[in-house]
Amino acid sequence: MKTTAQENSGAMLRDIFIPDDVVGKIQGGNREVGYQFAKALTAKYEMIPSSPGAFYKHLNRHKFLIDTREEDKAIAEILKDFLLHGEYEPETTKIVEEHVKEGMVCLDIGASIVYFTLLFAKLVGNMGLVYSFEPTKNQFPYLQKNIEANGYGYCVEAHNLGAWSEDTHIKGKVNVGHEGDIKVIRLDTLLNDPIPKKVDFIKLDVDGAEPE
Repeated sequence: MKTTAQENSGAMLRDIFIPDDVVGKIQGGNREVGYQFAKALTAKYEMIPSSPGAFYKHLNRHKFLIDTREEDKAIAEILKDFLLHGEYEPETTKIVEEHVKEGMVCLDIGASIVYFTLLFAKLVGNMGLVYSFEPTKNQFPYLQKNIEANGYGYCVEAHNLGAWSEDTHIKGKVNVGHEGDIKVIRLDTLLNDPIPKKVDFIKLDVDGAEPE
């Protein structure tokens, strides 16, 4: 009997599309095609020897953790989305790249598993700072691991919090089909401690809670 993790793993891996003609040539012993295919795979995917079933997907000069054993269906869908696409939100990415400069302070509110946090970190550099907010308990561990894997701990502060009009706890939608208790905080509470900080750029994606 298959577990949920095994089913999710199989679904993710089946969705890595390999053209039939490439498969045929590799099976037929075409070593050059096999070599080129392996080279293309290693350019996009990085295995994690210490964690069977997990690997990094390379996207926009960053790497993102994909764990095919993930049992949380909401997270598995997010990971699958990263796995299948050669680019991620290209229009928004272009806007960020055009406006975020070295030394800026950026807020990523509703950071999910990290894409825009990493993009901000790359652009602001050593002199900048990124505050990354993700209130959900299932996405935040991926956010932390991806920040660490890409070496941005020096300029990113990750917070397992939501942004709100007051410091409190609320019950709300944390993923599609999931309700949960969320700790939220006024941005001023964090940004003014210990000294006020000027914010240059904000990305806000909070599933309908923007008015708060």
